[in-house]
Amino acid sequence: MTNSDVEAVLGYIQKQLSSLFYGFLLICIPFLSAHQVRATIMIDYPSERAVYQRDATGYATITVAGTYSRPASRIEVKAVPVYPGQGIEVDWQTLTQNPTGGVFAGQLRLFGGWYTILVRSMDGNNEIEQGAVSRMGIGEVFVIAGQSNAQGIRSYPNGPPAQDERVNYISNNQNIHNSTNDPDPPIFSHLNRSDAHLSPMGQGAWCWGILGDKLVQRLNVPVLFINASWEGTSIRNWAESADNKPTYNAYGGFEYPPSMPYANLAISIKYYARTLGMRSILWMQGETDTYPVRMSRTEYRNHLQFLLNKLGIDIGERVIWTIARTSRTSTDGSPGGTITDPNIIAAQNDVLNTTFNPVYPGPETDNLGNPRPDGVHFGTRESLIVLADAWLSVMDQNYFANITPLTPTPIPTISARCGNNNSSAVLELPQGFASYRWSNGATSRTITVNSPGTYFATLKNEQGLTLVSSPVRIESLKPSTPSIIPAADPSICADSELVLSVSGSNEYIWERDGVEIGKGSNLRVSEEGVYTVTAKNAIGCVSNTSNGRKLTVLPPVATPVLGYAGPFSLLASTSGDDTLTFTYDWYRDEQLLPSVSQSIYKVSDLAMGESGVYKVQATAHFKAANGSTVSCPSGISEPFTYTMNASEDIVVFPVPSVDGKIFIESREPVTNVEITAYSMLGKAVMNQTIGTISERKAIELPLPRGIYMLHIQAQGKEYVKKIVMH
Repeated sequence: MTNSDVEAVLGYIQKQLSSLFYGFLLICIPFLSAHQVRATIMIDYPSERAVYQRDATGYATITVAGTYSRPASRIEVKAVPVYPGQGIEVDWQTLTQNPTGGVFAGQLRLFGGWYTILVRSMDGNNEIEQGAVSRMGIGEVFVIAGQSNAQGIRSYPNGPPAQDERVNYISNNQNIHNSTNDPDPPIFSHLNRSDAHLSPMGQGAWCWGILGDKLVQRLNVPVLFINASWEGTSIRNWAESADNKPTYNAYGGFEYPPSMPYANLAISIKYYARTLGMRSILWMQGETDTYPVRMSRTEYRNHLQFLLNKLGIDIGERVIWTIARTSRTSTDGSPGGTITDPNIIAAQNDVLNTTFNPVYPGPETDNLGNPRPDGVHFGTRESLIVLADAWLSVMDQNYFANITPLTPTPIPTISARCGNNNSSAVLELPQGFASYRWSNGATSRTITVNSPGTYFATLKNEQGLTLVSSPVRIESLKPSTPSIIPAADPSICADSELVLSVSGSNEYIWERDGVEIGKGSNLRVSEEGVYTVTAKNAIGCVSNTSNGRKLTVLPPVATPVLGYAGPFSLLASTSGDDTLTFTYDWYRDEQLLPSVSQSIYKVSDLAMGESGVYKVQATAHFKAANGSTVSCPSGISEPFTYTMNASEDIVVFPVPSVDGKIFIESREPVTNVEITAYSMLGKAVMNQTIGTISERKAIELPLPRGIYMLHIQAQGKEYVKKIVMH
């Protein structure tokens, strides 16, 4: 887990605690980081802990951009202050309507503060996936330039680290001495270490950590420092390197790398400040020009003025320089050799006093922190706090009211679509830039790629101001052929539905018998036919068509008719396929009768008479084509009112019998049953032992037409019933 991931987790825990103690409403994100689980929104802008420069109104408009993996009708964004009072919450609002190509981007306007950014994809009112940036800010961005008292000194690692988590720096792209290439995308970190290296050249927290704490407490907004200073440099080195001339160090005589030290400053503004915005350059330099250079007032003024002019031309923007008045150095590296030069201070004031110059007076530092350990540097913790306070003293209300900052630039977005034959992707960048360089090395505005991957581009305008697009993530070109669940041809009951489904994160298009009928991972079906599905990914490439699933709708089950089966039993009659197996659910007075599933229900099974209103529902058990059994219920029968006849214990029916068959039914189970039939002349014509009667029992009587008396002996009792054979 990366530091950003850990910070994200801590941020969620802290915000949960805040909601408990402050009643602060926060949506909990069901994952650790947007970069850990692919099945979530991936947010590329803003980055974790990025700070964007606020404008004169206290607001900033930033790009929120990234990628999504599941089809959505819109992308929404929400901003929540990390802690109460650290910003103004922005509730869910639409960022992108009908996103395409797996990429989303939109603008979000925020008041100065420290925020958690939440992004979710929606389909109608249903949330599909969500991502988060746990920390980002709208505040103040400063680029530091000069020499060692601005850069920091490794041999004096005494700078207090920032205590407030809202003080930040760029922690990669460090110690850039000889590269004029675009740096890697920045990684933002809390300036909580004395030995932190502030990209591109800063050496330690120095005075900037404590200055950041003080600014955050005063302004209640986060701060970001970018440090392009270079120890031991003369103003001549800065001016000559800005003019693309060779330049040499005044102490050792070595030649600086091409375009250095100026290139680091220009790149910091062209690359970092172009995206984030910035308030001002904090310039603190002059020691080397006091000694050993011993530069004149005129030369220093001309070099500094040239530097200001050249940077303005190179970036095509007016950026304000906050210029410290600094000249103190030492001739021998000791407090005893310390000297200052009023010519250097006067030259700095000349530039500050030049009409229409993009400048603001910074602190006067020569009389601060003395005596210094080596006569030059603010080398103690106490003196660095004094230096931070000096910078803070000029950053008053007038400072922020009078300096118009550079504001963030919208991030260009890649559009992506499927190429020919579902085997490539066409990626396109917006027009209006002087150059394009893709992450795969291509330099055209539109490219075609033939393999999955993450693609982004670096775009430059005529001045070389640089923007890095939000990436597009292509997981596959042609999606895999989807498989329908269930895996076999299904059968369903009449008037019922079945859900066909597929697994995956693509868009799915369903057809029945070749006609499109719906979209989504699930489809409710109730009509017979052959169903197929195809997958379409975020860039629009389409899979092969799945194997079909033939849906069979079984015939409806007839509602049973309820009637007498005998004096003490009821019969449920169901029409239909004679080969089907049926079971039955019996109800008396709307209550289900347990343990009864046959078609004939003997009402007197219980100890007392079972008079009441009866209903029955049949269930037919079909053998489906795939070998499974499908059980389909019928409707519930019309109610049937049954009243117990308590006057007879044994009943014989029907009378007359038309098929040589009679039924004997007993109110209670009886054993040792024997029957004898007598003609009207009293002659025994048939005798049969029945055994036990516990339910309606059919008896075959092979007797001629006529009237007979049937004697029934059971358990020591004799019953006489009249029967008629037709």
